[in-house]
Amino acid sequence: LLYHKDHMYLTLIMIDTRIRLRRIDLMKFAIIGTNFVSDTLMEGAKDIPDFELSVVCSRTLEHAEAFARKYGCTTVVTDYKDITPEMADAVYVATPNSLHCEQSIYFLNKKMHVLCEKPLASNIDEVNQMFEAADKNGVMLLEAIVPLFTPNFLALKQASTMVGQVRRAVFSFGKYSSRYDAYRAGNVMNAFKNDLSNGSLMDLGVYSLSNCIAIFGKPLKVQASAYMLESGVDGLGTMLLTYPDKEVIIMHSKITDSHFESEIQGEDGTVIIKGISSPQAVKVVSRNKEVTELTALQKPTTKYYELVEFIKCVKSGKYRSELVPRQLTIDVHTVMTDVRKQIGLIYPADEK
Repeated sequence: LLYHKDHMYLTLIMIDTRIRLRRIDLMKFAIIGTNFVSDTLMEGAKDIPDFELSVVCSRTLEHAEAFARKYGCTTVVTDYKDITPEMADAVYVATPNSLHCEQSIYFLNKKMHVLCEKPLASNIDEVNQMFEAADKNGVMLLEAIVPLFTPNFLALKQASTMVGQVRRAVFSFGKYSSRYDAYRAGNVMNAFKNDLSNGSLMDLGVYSLSNCIAIFGKPLKVQASAYMLESGVDGLGTMLLTYPDKEVIIMHSKITDSHFESEIQGEDGTVIIKGISSPQAVKVVSRNKEVTELTALQKPTTKYYELVEFIKCVKSGKYRSELVPRQLTIDVHTVMTDVRKQIGLIYPADEK
């Protein structure tokens, strides 16, 4: 190249063109909320070449700057309304549950695509308002419910067809919250605050319920019970979902650990699932004890898959996910709203 100046010039033009084309193909994201969930999203995003973090928003400038510095972003704000369409194509909303609806609709009305952390909203009325805003503005809205996007969830769906007539499923997810020690000491942190639309069902139960409805559809009937904390949220709970030919038991808890593996029990065998919130292993055990391993290869940071699906949907211009159809999200939140009525869990958002 040093001796062929014309060739070097053409090569530099080609390199410059490729760089510019690649940058045009980038999808710029704003992130609202800088907790550990946003860190997990960024861990998944590092393997996505068309993802770019362009804006970080946190309530405190110190937190916003620390997060931005960690991931090479130069623009920070402390008010989400300072984020404009010129700054980002899409917004990842990872704020407290009670803020999801208002903030998402704000950006949808700005014609910005929204990937909103689970649960999508406080109740089904808010969910419907959010989808109406997405349709009105011709943009994408997707709930970031991790397991449904993973290769091992597809393996789980396949496995559920290999055990004959399914008669029962038991999905269990209990995780002692890192904030519960503080609660027991008298300090009520966000994870246990009613005004933020929190609690075990919204935080953990949503995973099992989403898996259940994605596989079996909306149930005919739901019966629910819960242990309520003095802060006004559920510490743990159980749901019994009735179908014409089967029943599903869902157990969730933020105040105890569960070491159960979830199961789908059929007349000809049983599906065993490790990690219902983000399936890590799936196998089928037949009635004669033969084991069929169906575990798929997948990345350790499974939020990668929801980002890939979101970006693909936006770039296709269809703004709908085939992996997580809108009706599935509506059905899940319809059931969750009903469950909360049964256990007497009322949020301020329900009274608006």
